Amino acid sequence: MSGRWSPVLLPPPTDVAAYLVSAVKDGSLLDASIVTLERLLIGYAIGVAIGLLFGLMTSRSRFFHDTIGLLALGLQTLPSVCWIPLALLWFGQTESAMLFVVIMGTMWSVAIATDTGARSIPPIYARAARTMGSEGFDKWSRVVLPASLPFLVSA
Repeated sequence: MSGRWSPVLLPPPTDVAAYLVSAVKDGSLLDASIVTLERLLIGYAIGVAIGLLFGLMTSRSRFFHDTIGLLALGLQTLPSVCWIPLALLWFGQTESAMLFVVIMGTMWSVAIATDTGARSIPPIYARAARTMGSEGFDKWSRVVLPASLPFLVSA
């Protein structure tokens, strides 16, 4: 309001409040919120699926732990905002760019949590599953993944 900054860069609070009131009245704020929530949920679901796959791979193999696991550890520390320039360069201003940012913000944390959870399962669980005839995907989906769920929830 003092005129010190351009209203384009920092609009007065009265203009912001007027815009919010008009956006609520015409329904555009609700529509935009629904689209944003949809993008977040889709990106999160894809990121969780990829992160689970990477986490299970890194917990199963020393090679994957040394490659993907260390990459995940390094990239997980980056804030999601850091992926925006790359997303804009690679995808332009599209839905794919926004999904990419959400996926990259999700997948590395989930991969680390899955790896940690799968490695912390007591060995007796795997032996008991093997004794009862569970092998391969069945063991991973019915024993390892449920037992590591507390780590995934904390991610």
